Amino acid sequence: MLMNCRELLKPHLRWQIGQGDKCRVFGEPWHDAWHLVIQVNAQQRRLTLMELTDGQENRWSHDRLADNFSVAVALQILSTYSQPPMASNLRKDRLIFTRSGSGKFTFKEACKLLFDHHPPVSDNVVSMFKIVWHCPGLLPRVRLFLWKFAHGALPIRGTCMARIGNRIPHCPVCELEPDLPMHALFFCPFAETFWFASSFSIRPQQLPSNPTDLILHFGKLLTCGDFASFANHLWALWKCRCSYVYDGTKLCRTVVFAMAHSYNKWTWVTSSLAIPRPLKHIWSVGQQLIDSGISCFVDGSFSEPNCAGWGFLFYHRDCLLRYGLSYGEVRSATGSEIFAMLLGVTTATDMGIVNCIFFTNCFLPQQILNGQATPDSLPWQDFHAMLDLLDIYRNHSGFICSYIPTEDNVEAHQLANYARINQISCTEFTFPLFHLSGM
Repeated sequence: MLMNCRELLKPHLRWQIGQGDKCRVFGEPWHDAWHLVIQVNAQQRRLTLMELTDGQENRWSHDRLADNFSVAVALQILSTYSQPPMASNLRKDRLIFTRSGSGKFTFKEACKLLFDHHPPVSDNVVSMFKIVWHCPGLLPRVRLFLWKFAHGALPIRGTCMARIGNRIPHCPVCELEPDLPMHALFFCPFAETFWFASSFSIRPQQLPSNPTDLILHFGKLLTCGDFASFANHLWALWKCRCSYVYDGTKLCRTVVFAMAHSYNKWTWVTSSLAIPRPLKHIWSVGQQLIDSGISCFVDGSFSEPNCAGWGFLFYHRDCLLRYGLSYGEVRSATGSEIFAMLLGVTTATDMGIVNCIFFTNCFLPQQILNGQATPDSLPWQDFHAMLDLLDIYRNHSGFICSYIPTEDNVEAHQLANYARINQISCTEFTFPLFHLSGM
C-alpha cells in the first residue's frame, strides 16, 4: 500500500526548515515554486539552504542567489521570503506531510490518501464482501483468506513473480499451467478431482474466471451455512497445498476433507450457539455448583520436543472422588492443557456427571469455552482437540470452566508430570487406590 501511494505522496511533502543544513535547494520541496528551480550543473546537487545565507546574520546572500538561480526564480524567492526561513531555535530540518496536522505520515494517512484517489468500488465487490464478512461462524483467518483470494494477494509464486515482472512459474503440483490462484484452487487436476468428489460437485470449467465473481456466485447460489462450508473446503485445500509446496507433505483428498469437516464443525458450534451465556448466569450456576461441591481440576505438562502429559481430579466438596492421567505427543503447553480439559470433560460425561465446574490455570481454553475467544491461532492438532472439547462442553449446560492461579492447581500438575515422565495412561484410578504423595 505504501509503495502504491508513493507518487500520490510527493505533492504533499514539504520541508519544515530548522537550521537549513539538511534541506537541499534543488529537487526538494521547501517553497511554493520549488518545482521551478532547475539544477544547472552537478556541483549544485548538494547545495543546502544554509549555503544561500550570509552566515550568522540570517539574511539572503544576493550574490549566491544570482549565481545559482535565474532572475525570475531569485525574485520569486525574495518576494516569498524576505529573509531565509530558518527557525530561531536550533531544531533540525524535517520532512513533513502537509495533510496531517502533526506533520507526521502514518498508515492511516496512507489509507486516506489512497481512498481519495481510488476509483469507486463496483457493486459486485461490495456485495461480495458483505457476504464474506457477515457470514456467521467463519473463522477470522478464513475470512481474511477469502479477502486475499479476491484481491489476488495469496502468496502463490505466480502472483509474486508477476508483481516484479518475471516469468510466471508453473504450478508445483501439476507442472502444467502457470501457478496462479484460480488454477491452484480450482483448475489444477488435484483441485478439480477434490471439488468434483465434494458435496458441491463443482466442475471448474463452469465457474467464473474472476475470484470476486466466483465468491459472489457461490454467495448468492448457496445458503449461509453452505457458503461457510464451501469457504472451509477452500481454506482446507489451500492449507494442504501449502503443506505440499513448503513441507513436502503428500497431497491427499481424505486429509483435505477431514480438515474441512473440522472447520465445518467449528462453524456449526459457533453459529448454533452464537450467543454466549450471560456472565450473571455463569456466576449463579457456578455458585450453585460450588455449593453442591462437584468440581474438577485439570492441568497439562509439556516438555520439548513434543512430549506432554495431562491429568484431572474430581472432588465432591473436599473429598477426592477420582483422578486420571494420560500422555501423548502435543506441540505446545496450551495443547497439553486442552487435552487435559478434554480428558476431564470426557470422563465427567462417562461418569454421568451433569453439573461440574472445571478449573484450569490456562487462559486461552477457558476463554474459548466461554465464548470470549476463537481457536484461530491454535496448531492443527490442538485445534481439532478444541473442537471436540467444545462439542461436549456446549451440549452440557451444567459444565462451567473457570480460571484459577497455578499455585491452586499443584496436584493436577503433579499428575500431568507423572504421566509425562512415566508414560502412563489411565482414568480408572479412584481414591484411595493411588496416593498422590507417592509420586
